[in-house]
Amino acid sequence: MSRRFAIFIRIIGIIAALLEFFSLFFLEEVSFLTVLLCIGGAALTLIYSFAYAENIDMTLDHKETLEQYASMLKKLNETVFNQQKAAEQGTAQETEAARPESEPKDDTPAVTPTPVPGKLERVKCPLCGEVQSTGRARCQDCGIPFVTI
Repeated sequence: MSRRFAIFIRIIGIIAALLEFFSLFFLEEVSFLTVLLCIGGAALTLIYSFAYAENIDMTLDHKETLEQYASMLKKLNETVFNQQKAAEQGTAQETEAARPESEPKDDTPAVTPTPVPGKLERVKCPLCGEVQSTGRARCQDCGIPFVTI
């Protein structure tokens, strides 16, 4: 369907309503009921044809809006993907640059983590102060090995 079809529906509705109205003048006997039926039929024809044409226009507007949203969503997904890719590359480069300084050497002695008061499942790294779960073999921040029992 197109906007031209909606215009066509409106024109056909107007023509049909006019024919219904002017049919009154060609009747030999005109009663109140006949006039009421002809005018009511013409009004209903106009109402329904214009409502149908408006429905077509609204559907086309929604279709255009959905296409715009789909285009914007595609651009947004591409942007997010590119940002994630750049962040991963940047993180990998930062990690490679920062690792030698913060990573402990293999000969680093293990330390005993200190328990966090009031939290049985949490310990604190004595080197960097990071609070983490008790079952870890190494600190999640500085990587120093913990004494495991």
